[in-house]
Amino acid sequence: MKQVLVICDDYWHPAEVLERGFASYAKEGYAFDFVKDAKDVLNPEMVERYDFVICAKSNNISAANENPWFEDGVTEFSPEDLRAYVEKGRKVLFLHSGNAFMKTTGREEKIEAPNQVYIDLVGNYFISHPARCDVQAHMEMPEHPLLSGVSDFTVRDEHYNCEIVAKDVQVLFTTHSKTGGDHVGAYLRKVGRGEVIVSMPGHLVSVFEEPNYRRFLLNVLSYGTGQETK
Repeated sequence: MKQVLVICDDYWHPAEVLERGFASYAKEGYAFDFVKDAKDVLNPEMVERYDFVICAKSNNISAANENPWFEDGVTEFSPEDLRAYVEKGRKVLFLHSGNAFMKTTGREEKIEAPNQVYIDLVGNYFISHPARCDVQAHMEMPEHPLLSGVSDFTVRDEHYNCEIVAKDVQVLFTTHSKTGGDHVGAYLRKVGRGEVIVSMPGHLVSVFEEPNYRRFLLNVLSYGTGQETK
């Protein structure tokens, strides 16, 4: 049984979506551990025990607390620790709100130091999304193992618009909506000896139940834990 850490729960994205969304995935041989209060629960030694990490959490302590997850001198597991985890050869999936870190802070055109480290690791920063709408995903690299058995699909979701700042991304699929236009929906990039996988869809439980997106996420789990894709 492969052990998967899911870092989740922020002001706009309650953990219950991930818990319910991944419920059926557990039948495929994965044990999910959902950590909500990452500020006080996680530390580097604990994270090392997992086969794969999914980060679906914006920079809030929890759904009930909008204060920052990352706080110098307080947080036990920092963006630097997450980057070190990847660089040594591990893989991390940044899912939906795991890509919701902002470049700017309030009205000031500056980047908070922890956010900059995080943004450099993920390779993007969040700009906006329209109201929930139908989002069409188009496969750009159908030959890639992560897209094995995955066809174009449509989900009702938040259509994320993120500025891609990394220069080495391999775009797996793009997304389109009438209100949001065209954006990158998922990509892969190398960081040190490891890899970062990014996927934008995932606001609603129904997104995880869409057959093609479910297949994609199962491929990600297999890829991330070092198993062959099914």
